[in-house]
Amino acid sequence: MYAMNYNADALGGLSRARFMEALTAEGVAGVYSGYVDVPLYAQPYLQEVFQSEIYKKFYTEDELDFEIYKQRNHCPALMKTFETVIWMNSTSVLLGSKDDMDDIVNAVDKIHNNAAKIKTA
Repeated sequence: MYAMNYNADALGGLSRARFMEALTAEGVAGVYSGYVDVPLYAQPYLQEVFQSEIYKKFYTEDELDFEIYKQRNHCPALMKTFETVIWMNSTSVLLGSKDDMDDIVNAVDKIHNNAAKIKTA
């Protein structure tokens, strides 16, 4: 996986969604916006782990209080990335040749140069 923080201001206000659509239209596969709007530290599966017998052997009851854990790990900067991050699946995009990488750079450059047109299309 490759993650990048998308800056809409750098492309004249072109939305992240339109940027990703344009990348896909340019032939860049495996581009998506990432996780659902719940950070890893708050995922339900983690609460299940906290309740497991093995964790109960190694951690105190206070350490396994999931609500306190979430509060302690809350990160507003991380939450902001949910609105700006773009992920590229490395298996379909980033394991190619140098020419393949150049194609991605050229696609981003083309989108950058045509952002105003794409925004109004």
